[in-house]
Amino acid sequence: MLYMSAASLKASYEAAQMEGKQLLERDKAQALECHNRNADRTHGWSAARQQGSMVAVQVNVPMPTQAERDEMRSLDAKLDAFAKLLKTSRQKSDE
Repeated sequence: MLYMSAASLKASYEAAQMEGKQLLERDKAQALECHNRNADRTHGWSAARQQGSMVAVQVNVPMPTQAERDEMRSLDAKLDAFAKLLKTSRQKSDE
C-alpha cells in the first residue's frame, strides 16, 4: 500500500509540473487516470464518501402515571363543564 501511495504521489507531482496541453494527450491522460484510481483505492476516498452517515436519535418521553392521568381527566372534565356553561349562557344571551 505504501508503494502505491508513493507512486500516486509521484504521478500527481509530475502532473502538476505539466502544461495543460500535455495533460490532454491520450497516453498521459490515461496514465494519470489510472494513478488517480489507484490513489483513490489506496486511501479509500470514494468509499468514505459513499458511506451514509448514521444518525441515531434517542427520545425519552416520560409517560404519565395513573394518578397523573386521573388528575388530567378530572381537570378536563371541569374544563368541559365550564365550556358547556359558557356556551349555554351565550345561547341564552343571544335569544
